[in-house]
Amino acid sequence: MTTFPRVATTSERKNMKNTMVPLISIALFAMLVIGADTGTLPPILEYLGNLPLGDKIGHVLVMGLVTLAVLSAILRRSQDHRIFTALGAVVLLIGLFTVEEFSQKFNPLRTFCFADLACSYGGVLWGTVIAFARLRQKQNVNEVISWR
Repeated sequence: MTTFPRVATTSERKNMKNTMVPLISIALFAMLVIGADTGTLPPILEYLGNLPLGDKIGHVLVMGLVTLAVLSAILRRSQDHRIFTALGAVVLLIGLFTVEEFSQKFNPLRTFCFADLACSYGGVLWGTVIAFARLRQKQNVNEVISWR
């Protein structure tokens, strides 16, 4: 008798997506840090980083997108304490980004800069605001649908 592989249900695929997006974004962040620490960044990233304010904009965008991916995954879940979980994740991300920036003091290929750290915090703020705005928009849409 032939058995066919089981197809994932819609909710299983959604849960997999909720888990994979933040993991992929954190993995890409780690690859970026490793590339910068070893001096092996792709030429396009080095070019962008050397543009005026390119490094600062990069900090805002990368940290913001990582924060957005992590918080979006947390806020999609329907649990009562997801706001506190999300805020805990923000604190952890701020800690991670702070440690990463301060670790540059010990690497001769990198330069520590408080402005970079401030831009990283700005990226966290940007990602947090967007994630919560998306949650609020979703709640408003659900309220409108439930009124019909």
